[in-house]
Amino acid sequence: GADRGGGGADRGGGGGAHRQLGAPATTVAVFKLPRSGSTWFTEKLNAFSSVFISKEIIQAEPDEIYSQLEKLRHLKRALRWPTGKMSTGAWGGRFRVDYWDKSKWARRLDVLGFTVNPVKVQMDYHRLMRRRPEAFVVAFVRTNVVKTVVSAVRGAMTYKLCGTDNLTREQAVICKVPSRIRIDVDQFWAMLVERLRLERRFVELVYSASAAGPVYEVTYEDLQLD
Repeated sequence: GADRGGGGADRGGGGGAHRQLGAPATTVAVFKLPRSGSTWFTEKLNAFSSVFISKEIIQAEPDEIYSQLEKLRHLKRALRWPTGKMSTGAWGGRFRVDYWDKSKWARRLDVLGFTVNPVKVQMDYHRLMRRRPEAFVVAFVRTNVVKTVVSAVRGAMTYKLCGTDNLTREQAVICKVPSRIRIDVDQFWAMLVERLRLERRFVELVYSASAAGPVYEVTYEDLQLD
């Protein structure tokens, strides 16, 4: 493993973990749904030098090769040490950008955690939180369902045109997405109904994960007001 500031990188079980200078002060498991503003939220948190949140640490398709036990171990590790995605490992993807490149390995973190979509990545999250009872359970939500569906439509068009549904500033300069998008009323209604179904399932999963502890709800709209 590589020794940077007093720790080696553990590459076992998919994405690696970095054993830091000391245990973080606070650990959080952030549960979210797509098009909720969680990418923006994670970027804001990771802008702090003493915070590391592993964005979408497990994803359904790239990580389907791993067993449920391997995924559970990966999440347990992520609530103790800074840990990358299972699909990109200890040195790639957002872990490199948000952790190594910002020299967070050289300091003790105040906040450590991850984001995950519990509807898409189905696991025994209750078991996970029982093993890490000190961790906070956070539900990050977007309360305006209509805007969420509009964002999903725009995301689908962006993916079709640009190959990704979340553009960086650099990508937005190269790949232009129309400012106005037409959508069929029946299609919009069907997407709205489906989103409400997903959100009901999301609430059930998050509260079952909390291991009888509190669930802290953070909304995209409230943060935008700040």
